[in-house]
Order: sequence, then C-alpha cells, then structure tokens
Amino acid sequence: MRIVAALIVIFAHSFAVAAGLPDPTWHVRGVTINFGSAAVSTFFVISGYLVVASWIRDPSPIRFTVRRVARLWPGLLVMLLVTTWILGPAVTSLPPARYLTDPGTVRYLLGNPLLLPVWDLPGVFKTGFAPGVNGSIWTLPIEVAAYASLLVFGPLLVTSGRRRLTVGVALATGVVAATLVARAALPAAMLDGLQYLLHQGFLLFFLVGGLLYLGRHRVPMSWALFTVAMIGLVVALATGLGPPVFVLLSYGVIFLSTRRAAGLRRITRLGDPSYGIYIYSYPIQQLLVHLRIAPTWWILFIEASLASIVLGYLSWHLVEHRALGFARRALRRPVADPLVRQEAASAA
Repeated sequence: MRIVAALIVIFAHSFAVAAGLPDPTWHVRGVTINFGSAAVSTFFVISGYLVVASWIRDPSPIRFTVRRVARLWPGLLVMLLVTTWILGPAVTSLPPARYLTDPGTVRYLLGNPLLLPVWDLPGVFKTGFAPGVNGSIWTLPIEVAAYASLLVFGPLLVTSGRRRLTVGVALATGVVAATLVARAALPAAMLDGLQYLLHQGFLLFFLVGGLLYLGRHRVPMSWALFTVAMIGLVVALATGLGPPVFVLLSYGVIFLSTRRAAGLRRITRLGDPSYGIYIYSYPIQQLLVHLRIAPTWWILFIEASLASIVLGYLSWHLVEHRALGFARRALRRPVADPLVRQEAASAA
C-alpha cells in the first residue's frame, strides 16, 4: 500500500512539474483533499499503525529513537548527497566551482538533515514550472513530530487489554482538544509553526492509524465493513463532513494494507522501496523536465515512476535495509510477535 501511495505522490506532482498545473482537488465545505494529500495521509495512517506497534512491542525510548533514526535518516542523507554532489553539478546554471563553493549548496546539504526548510540549490531547476529541488521531504518534520509525541505520551500506553485502547482514545482526544485551543490562543508567530505541523491533518491520520492498531482485536477487518466504510467515505466527501473522512479513510488504508494476498507477499519479499520512491521521485521529475524528455504530465508520471521504483529498490537494499539491520544488531532487538511481524510485512 505504501508503494501505491508513493506512486500517487508522483502522479500528484506531475501536474505541477510538467506544466505548472495544480493537483486536482476536491473541496466541499470542511473537506479539501487532492491526490497528493490523500497519498501522504495514507503514509501517515500506516506509519501510525506500525510505529505504535513498534512502541508497544518494545517501549524503550532509546531503542525506539534508534529505530526511527535508522529508518529515516540514512536514506535521506544518501539522497541529499546524490542530489547535491551528483545531480546539482550536472544541471546547475552556475560554473562548477562557483556551485560547489556557494553558501546555498552547503545550506541545502546541512539544513535538510536537520529538517530545516531549505528547498533550493544554486542555479538548479530555476527555469522549470515547479519550485525547489525536492518537493516531497517537507513532510518529514511532521513525521518526526509524530514520533516525538509518541515518545512523550507512549509510556501511558504501557498497559494491557481494554485499558490500553481507552488510554489511546483519551490521549488522541486530548491532543485534538489541545490543538483546537492552541489555534485559538497562540500568538501568530507560534501559530504559523503549528499550522505547518497540522498541515492537511497528517498528524491526526497518524493518531487514527495508531488507534486502529491498539483496537485491532476489537475493530473487525472484513470486506463487508470495508465496503460500508468506503460508501461512508464517499458520502462524507460529497457532503463535506471532515471528521468521518479521517476515520473511514484510515480504516480503508489499514484494511487494504493488512491483506495478505499471494501476489502482495511476492512483492514484499523484494523489499520496501516506498521511502526511496518518495524521496527520489521529485528530483527525478525535475530532471526529466529539465532534459525535455517529459513533454506532458502523464509521460512524466510514467517515466518518473519507473526511474523512482528502480532507485527506491536500490535505496532499500543498499542503504535503508542495511541501516535497519545495523540498528537491529546493535540493539539486539527481541524477536517480534508473529502478528506484529505479519502486519508490518503486509503494510508494505
């Protein structure tokens, strides 16, 4: 499911990168959603489900942090090095020496690992329709904020049975209530930062994904309920009812992610290229347009998808999988519960 979501992100970006067009958007009353936001929301639902599972399995703050760092940063760092030192010099409009010594190059390379909003490299992709070198990684600070929130509140979930789900619902309710109060009470400068973290409700999708994990033994996963949920989702979108969209879309994502069809098992055995697809796709799209070999948005989508899948698998096997393996060996992680292991594999 994450692979599908990553490809939908490429689809959403193709309109802007190829022709300067907006991502087609559905807007009715309190609901605004497009292909890009739906795809990223899918990532956050699955992330909430799996990351909460990881915390419940081993609620050690240090071990949890090491795993999260190993999952995000090695792939990100290699992508930034490739983008800055290989792609940048090849396409910049500046002389190579000037590009390499420009403060903007250093700022991009050092700022993005710290999740700072540094979008441009000197002279790179300045004549295209869409801004920036990588228009995907702006969501990573929101993901890390979700991890940090779980570190803070996760110890309250170290209980069992119905109490764990009750605590999870109470925490989620408290977070939503605190957010509403903050929006009304914070100064404008602080509110800007809060709005960034709350963009498109991605953190709320993370929360719902986590709750679906906590309630996995009480919330049935069946085709009948999935069908009802999808009908309800269509009705909610058509009538502009925001809250049901979060719940119904999240249920649909987890239901589909946890199906274990034979074809999906064969795909998951090849690895998980979704993160690599996500972080490499936008620079690839910019490069294809820069080289004038993607004349339309749909050609760009096809070309960028194929190239991103290849780089995604390379990133997984050469960087991400090895980093996770190193972290696992360093932590001497205990063997996962079979149910959790199956769910994690299926969600790819």
